[in-house]
Amino acid sequence: MVSNGMTMPSLVGQNGEDAADQLRGMGLDVKVEKSKDGSRPPNTVLSQNPPAGTAVSRDDRVTLVVNKKDCLFGDFLCDEGPRRGGGDDEQLPIPTVIGRTFGEARQALESSGFRMRVGSRRLGDRVIGQNPLGNAPRGSVVTVWG
Repeated sequence: MVSNGMTMPSLVGQNGEDAADQLRGMGLDVKVEKSKDGSRPPNTVLSQNPPAGTAVSRDDRVTLVVNKKDCLFGDFLCDEGPRRGGGDDEQLPIPTVIGRTFGEARQALESSGFRMRVGSRRLGDRVIGQNPLGNAPRGSVVTVWG
């Protein structure tokens, strides 16, 4: 592997969303796994792979293990899953991402259990429309455009 001069930063103890955004900004492929550690604050990076100081290149896969949040109130999603029922077809509220940047929209949708697709219309750097709105099964694709 030949590095393009980037070094993996130390992210343990940082906010999980901020850490993932930092890595995405470096052009890395970020995978976030959830774990529960009662001695650490929610949404804190517990571990990372590769470790800090490792040479990394654009598009390398990086894994962050993040302490589970109890609830993400703004989007009404609890990491622990639904209180009743469940299953792969559970309906979750889709966060409204209109007005956010495409990066913010992707983060909000993915952290809420959805996948994001950018439609063919992208004239600016902010989302001006999305489909669907309302509720959808976990893992559904939400199309956004700007």
